Amino acid sequence: NGLLLGEAIFTSFRTYSGKVPFLKSHIRRLEMGAQFLFQQSLKKEDILLGIKNLLEKNIGRDFRFRITLFKSNNDLDFFISIYPLENQLVDPLKLVKGVKVKTPGLIPSFLKLGNYAEINLEVKRAKENNYDDVIFLDYKNQVTECSTSNIFSIKGDKVFTPAVNGLFLDGITRQKLI
Repeated sequence: NGLLLGEAIFTSFRTYSGKVPFLKSHIRRLEMGAQFLFQQSLKKEDILLGIKNLLEKNIGRDFRFRITLFKSNNDLDFFISIYPLENQLVDPLKLVKGVKVKTPGLIPSFLKLGNYAEINLEVKRAKENNYDDVIFLDYKNQVTECSTSNIFSIKGDKVFTPAVNGLFLDGITRQKLI
C-alpha cells in the first residue's frame, strides 16, 4: 500500500553544517504518524543510526533529508533520501494561487503523507507559467500554506502566520518560530 496507494508518511529537514535542527521533533512526527496511520510503534534507533551514518559520510556538506516510513509485511520500514544543498541567499518568490482549495479532512495537521501528486501538479503548472511556487487558500478564501512550506508575513514589527485549523501541515519550523 505504501508504494501502490501512497500510504506512507515522511518528515523532511535540512542540515546546517552537519547539524539537524529540531531532530527530536521530526522523529516525534514520525512516531505520531506511525501510531495514527499504522497503529504501530516506531523503532527510532534504526532511523537515528541511518541519519548518523549519512552525516558521517558527508562531513561538511548540507543536505535536505527525507525519511519515508511505510508498512512492509506487517512491519514498519523506512528509507532515507538525501539531496545536496548549497547555502545561498533566497530571492523573493513569485507565487500563484493554487487550484486546489484546502478543505477539512481526516488527516491530522502533524501528518505528512507520501502522496504529493496533486501538489506536484500544482507546482508544475506554476513553473510552466513562470511562477516559483503555489500559495493555497482554504474554503473560506484564507491563506493556508505554500506547496512545501508554511507561510509567514511581516507587517511592521509583527509576524503573522495562519492559525492551525486542520487544513494544512503544522510544520516543525513553524512551531519552533512561534
